[in-house]
This record gives sequence, C-alpha cells and structure tokens, in this order.
Amino acid sequence: DVGPRMWLPTCASGRAFIAPVEPAQREALLEKIREAAGKDWPAQKARLEASLREYAQLGYCSSFRDWHQDIHAIGVTVNGPRGELYGVSCGGPAYLLPKKLMGDKIARRLVEVARLISREAGSELGG
Repeated sequence: DVGPRMWLPTCASGRAFIAPVEPAQREALLEKIREAAGKDWPAQKARLEASLREYAQLGYCSSFRDWHQDIHAIGVTVNGPRGELYGVSCGGPAYLLPKKLMGDKIARRLVEVARLISREAGSELGG
C-alpha cells in the first residue's frame, strides 16, 4: 500500500473528486457515504455541501484540518481522456502551509496545473 486510505468527504482530493460528478451519480455516491458515515452524516453532509459550493465558486476544494488535525490541503479535479475524473491534492503540515498561503497561492497554481494535465491527457474538459 502506497499511502493511507482517505475518507472522501474529509480529504481535499476526495471532495474534488465528488464535486464535478453528474448529479445522479453524485447522489448515489453520497448515499453510500451517508450509509458509511452513520451518525456522523449530518456533519459530513454540511462539510460536503460547503465543498461543493467552494468548488463551484473557486474551482477547488479545501481541507483545513478536516482529514487530519495537522494537515491542510487543496484538491482539484483532473479529467482523463475518456471523461474519467481524478481527485488530486497538494497538502502538508498546517504549520508550514497556513490557510492564507494555500488559498492565495497554492490553490490558484494547482487549478492551473490540473487544467494543463487534463489538456495534455487529451480531455475535452481540460480547457
């Protein structure tokens, strides 16, 4: 195993994966998440809804101490050549990557990198 398994609703890459999914598919995915979250679903749902708004407005999803208390991350979506979606994130220790730096510099650059990768991969959505 290369890395830890991350819970989609709390990590930036998971949120960025969920955000652009077509509404019907998103609802099915959210239903699975609801079942797995159990009694924590109301809190998870609120965070996910905020992430969907953030993605629609800014083109990325953030996770500031949500996945792990000491981690800040920004997540974006990379589109593959056949329309497949990948959630990608950039993150690290919160003390080295404060919210302001993540929002002001890293997020903007990461959104642009995701567009470039999508375009190079041949995605019609990479544009």
